[in-house]
Amino acid sequence: MSNWYDKYLSIYGKPFSEVPPSVIDETRERLAAVQSKEPLASIVIIAYNEEKRLAACLWSLSELQTKYPIEILGVNNNSKDRTEEVYQRLGMPYFNETKHSPGFALQCGLEHAKGKYHFCIDADTFYPH
Repeated sequence: MSNWYDKYLSIYGKPFSEVPPSVIDETRERLAAVQSKEPLASIVIIAYNEEKRLAACLWSLSELQTKYPIEILGVNNNSKDRTEEVYQRLGMPYFNETKHSPGFALQCGLEHAKGKYHFCIDADTFYPH
């Protein structure tokens, strides 16, 4: 019996260059489909040097099932790895925060969030449907 998160573990901790193109394409399409121009809720993902974990997180978020309009935003907190490239390749709306700290990154994300409700999450976590 497999767990709901097993497929995300297949790419978790690997360099982004090792993520299969099919996963990138599927995740990009699903993320685009879930984005609302008038969201009720905003999900803000802050990331600092999360190249090896961010794609798995976004893959899980791309499969969210909700009847409410949402947006998913990213914040790259002055990463030194390929975190920004992950956001770009997956078609994520994201912002760069050059002041290094989770507080500044969260503030950046919340300033750009349009939803009435805000969820701030870490880039190294999976989320069930």
